[in-house]
Amino acid sequence: MIIWRGKGPLVLLAVLVGALVGGIFQGFLGMHGIGRTVATAIGVVAATAANWYFSEHWISKEVRTMVDQKTGQSFEYRDRSSLFFIPNKYWTYIIFFIGLSVIGIVASAK
Repeated sequence: MIIWRGKGPLVLLAVLVGALVGGIFQGFLGMHGIGRTVATAIGVVAATAANWYFSEHWISKEVRTMVDQKTGQSFEYRDRSSLFFIPNKYWTYIIFFIGLSVIGIVASAK
């Protein structure tokens, strides 16, 4: 079950973009040796960059203030897009560090 709020699925789209870019480069560079490691690294960089772009440009930082007419109390509304309760902007770092782990695994595999 995938839990998201607002534009949380953009994180999944960023990972998909990275996987596609990495797969394309893997086709060019080959499935063995350094080619696979380089293709994986390019895919990780693409996923990280895509998530950063989506978080910076597609998620509003605007704070809207609304006032309850009965009580006069004000409320602030922000875009709190998240995936699995983690805000989208933090997924950039998570994708990067998971990607580094995957690159290490791919590089050490024979």
